[in-house]
Amino acid sequence: MTYYLKSKKIALCLILVAISLLPVFSYAQQGTATEPNEEQISQNAISSLENDLSKPSVELDILSGGRIGQSVKVSAYTTNISKETSDFLWYIDDILDQGSSGKAKTELSFVTTKENHVVRLVIEQDHKKITENSILVNSYNIAMTWHADTYIPPEYPGKAMPIRNSDVTVTAIPDIRGYDPSELLYTWYIDGESRVRSVLGEQEFSLKITKNVSSLSVLVEVSNLSRSLTVSRAILIPVVRPTVVLYHARSDKEAATATAELSISPGASVNVTAKPFNFQASNISDFDYIWEFLGNQATGEKTDPELLTLSIPENSLLGDQDLHVKISNRRVFQEIAASILTVKIIQNQQ
Repeated sequence: MTYYLKSKKIALCLILVAISLLPVFSYAQQGTATEPNEEQISQNAISSLENDLSKPSVELDILSGGRIGQSVKVSAYTTNISKETSDFLWYIDDILDQGSSGKAKTELSFVTTKENHVVRLVIEQDHKKITENSILVNSYNIAMTWHADTYIPPEYPGKAMPIRNSDVTVTAIPDIRGYDPSELLYTWYIDGESRVRSVLGEQEFSLKITKNVSSLSVLVEVSNLSRSLTVSRAILIPVVRPTVVLYHARSDKEAATATAELSISPGASVNVTAKPFNFQASNISDFDYIWEFLGNQATGEKTDPELLTLSIPENSLLGDQDLHVKISNRRVFQEIAASILTVKIIQNQQ
């Protein structure tokens, strides 16, 4: 609105300057020299521009918008219009939005259903149109991905999760027609706090998690250089603790599965594997394993310390016993996780 009024004032000044520089023209007509009335020319130009400035007008601006399915808000800025006595008729794709129309209704909110919508505003007084304007509303999308620098088993198909003191990297992938991602400004917010302000092409943002929290909110605002277009997107990143998952296979032909308990008879043996998840480590050699069963420490395989062959003595009593495992990170002091597997010692049914 401010820019709109300034533009009209600038136009008036330019016309006045141009008029002041008009040369004195003379021409011969039927042998008589005549000079035009310069004062009249100047007065007519000023009067014409003043009439333009006094006409009712409206400018439309998109206050908020996003991808398809999100809410959009469009605002109207008027000049020489009495809002209280005027009817604001809002149209979305040439369909009247009755809920948003009426006296002094200067804002329209709706949910996008397709990529582009045309919003038109007609302003009437005494049921007569005095002005109108329209604007194109685009639905933009920002995809966001993240990855943590923590350790997960190489064969695990899932995602490594961030833990306290680990690093996480977030990437914004805007889909904004007419703009290359490198041409846009990116402002990142962590839990509502701005961390990087409007860096051109800064699609990727890395941070260290220093707080003892269960999740982290990351929001990015993407805008063009003139800031006439701004789109935002937020995600919630879970923050976990290092964990140990125990696996075993019922037979050599079956793949190992995660379990919290297993059954075994006296004199039999079973392989148990302990897998570390979400430690600040790079490979399996960064870990130390401590196994304990029936009050005694057990040792994993020398070539594969995460694998334990658990053998039950022939004279073992029947009942439940706990197999404990603790994994510590050699690279990070006091980064430890433990797990317990319930071993049910049962009578051999053969």
